[in-house]
Amino acid sequence: MSTYLMDGIYVENFSLSVRKGAKHPNAAKLVSLYLASPQGAKFTLEESGAGNIYYPGNYEHDIAMQDKRQGIREVFPEKDLKIIKFGRSEESRRLEKEVQLILAGATR
Repeated sequence: MSTYLMDGIYVENFSLSVRKGAKHPNAAKLVSLYLASPQGAKFTLEESGAGNIYYPGNYEHDIAMQDKRQGIREVFPEKDLKIIKFGRSEESRRLEKEVQLILAGATR
């Protein structure tokens, strides 16, 4: 699931799962738990520079907390029927084409 903060910050959320018939399902579950933990968030930040909105000590968390204090709401596109309906609309396709034209012109 992804989160969009209304000032333009885009936050990705990832899920981890264990494949059916995995040779070492408990090890895979432990890796998943580690990556979702504060220590895993720290590891991810150190190794890839990716922050985490759920644990303090990184830029993404700081931005999310600042936005929350300012009353900026989060939007979950996968759960908002209005956003889903708009995303499937002709208006959305028209705007997407317009943005593509603008971006194509910006790269020339």
